[in-house]
Amino acid sequence: MRIAIFLFCLFTVLQSYAQDNQYDVVIQHATVFESKTGTLWPNQTILIRSGKIEAVTGRRRLYPARQYIDAQGKLATPGFIDTHIHPTDVFGDYVAAPLYLPADSLDHYRKKLSDQYLPNGVTMAMMMGHPENWLDPILQWSTHPSPYYTDLYTTGGALISKESRKPYVGHITVESPEAARQKVLDYYNKGIRHIKLYWRLRRPEFEAALKTADSLGMKAYGHIDQNIMYMDTTLEKGLKNYEHILTLDNSVLHFQQDGPAFGAFMQQYYPGIPVGFTTVRLEMFRFIHDHKPAAMDSLIDLLASHGVSFSTTIHLMAEQFGLTYFTNTKDTVLSDVQITRCRDNFKIFMDMPVKWSIRAFHCGSVPIVRMEGRSFCRSKCCCSNTDLLYPKYYRFPPSTVQGHWVWRVSMVYSKKAGKRIY
Repeated sequence: MRIAIFLFCLFTVLQSYAQDNQYDVVIQHATVFESKTGTLWPNQTILIRSGKIEAVTGRRRLYPARQYIDAQGKLATPGFIDTHIHPTDVFGDYVAAPLYLPADSLDHYRKKLSDQYLPNGVTMAMMMGHPENWLDPILQWSTHPSPYYTDLYTTGGALISKESRKPYVGHITVESPEAARQKVLDYYNKGIRHIKLYWRLRRPEFEAALKTADSLGMKAYGHIDQNIMYMDTTLEKGLKNYEHILTLDNSVLHFQQDGPAFGAFMQQYYPGIPVGFTTVRLEMFRFIHDHKPAAMDSLIDLLASHGVSFSTTIHLMAEQFGLTYFTNTKDTVLSDVQITRCRDNFKIFMDMPVKWSIRAFHCGSVPIVRMEGRSFCRSKCCCSNTDLLYPKYYRFPPSTVQGHWVWRVSMVYSKKAGKRIY
């Protein structure tokens, strides 16, 4: 009788211990991409408990778990980091933007934002401009991360100088250099460590904001565009992080000198047609390619030698011309001949990050293209820009991972490792 009681008690204790040591999810037979070394680890087991990865192991044993997933050798990667998002894309902008995020609805808003990113592998994102009235709850989300939501960082509002126009909801006006210094200091005291300098920020306010941020150890990100300031001069002032690689054109094509020739160039190929933003941008790269290639090469050499970083915005330049796996907006104004021209122009545009990457390596620096996946809310998808392009339309330089050519790292369970990944 005593032996029976002892065995029963022992079984109960062991069962309780097994339950306490049970994992929530065990992913078996995964090929893991180790991002620090760029190597692939085949046949790995990923152990997950309470929403977190506790271990990645190659040991051959059965781990107790509530759920098992057989990855069948497919690729598993660390979470993606999206370096440029706007919550206004999700919550609404202009007239649709809420004046503030109500305290009794913060969980709803946090989940709504995260649902655009986390299901697609984006575990961390940087907000590059939003209404200042949203700042306090966003900072709360930033300082209290959860495995059930995308981790968030913010620059606060994007800084601009005073203008006659009504500012966009995600912009913050600083009316003087002193106001720019004070705004950066206020953000720093709130715990913000990144700031966004928008192209509507004029030189005096720009220099004051950048100098203050640098003195506080904050990272500054500049959208340098529209011939207001230029990349070479902002680089001299100390800016090292640039938003949107497509803005390279406005630091080479100067409309005060090149405007008449570019206008004639556009009229030759689009006579009397109200072309859109992306068509004009791509034609600017075509014009530079045909008429000012040395100026673009010189700028790329300069930026590469200083090891600057760029966010990409590549998908935005491709989707209207049928170059992407999914598209929200196709151009219906252009003829088939003009669409073909735009596709050719896109290839010219894609040569810019290729040249910059190669020259950065030659200069001894690491080319940093910060992933910027646009949040296409209607299609509920958010991916790295090059993930979304049909391969024949771009030539981004591959990297070697254990002898295999890998153009980009795919989402978990997307493609077999060891093959070319598109």
